[in-house]
Amino acid sequence: MSKQMIMFGADIQLERLSKLGDPLERNNAAIEWEIFRAPIAKRIRKEKYPKGGRPPTDEILIFKMCLLQDLHNISDNNTECLINDRLSFQRF
Repeated sequence: MSKQMIMFGADIQLERLSKLGDPLERNNAAIEWEIFRAPIAKRIRKEKYPKGGRPPTDEILIFKMCLLQDLHNISDNNTECLINDRLSFQRF
């Protein structure tokens, strides 16, 4: 967690969410995410990338964002907005 978030009391808010039983936190702890990396990368990555440009987004991060979209029935734009807005989404 970044120092900026802690400075504004996010650590207290996240602790409160944990005590309430944040389902995203439980899912994150219960699932071994790395087992999905290779199959996802095989489907979405090219074998070779040309030099330069932005590095690709992490496969697990993409997978988690898709799960959030599916669980909450939200669009791509709303997903980005909610990830920036909600601490529980950011922690997930």
